[in-house]
Amino acid sequence: MAGFQDKGPLKEGSWVAGDVVVFPKVSGHPHGHVAIYDGVHWVSDFVQPTILANRHDYKGSSYIVYRKD
Repeated sequence: MAGFQDKGPLKEGSWVAGDVVVFPKVSGHPHGHVAIYDGVHWVSDFVQPTILANRHDYKGSSYIVYRKD
């Protein structure tokens, strides 16, 4: 994936600026979700309060963090 490595579901505190999170589709979100970490916040089309764009819909959902190595 263009030089990005699958780092799996990294825990809070281990993210670095430039990490990209990818969530699979879930009910109500048929295309899934992606966001990038700016070193402080996860950002998609808005600044997210946490890695979960929508805490209700994505809670418990699997995700993968990709990092450019």
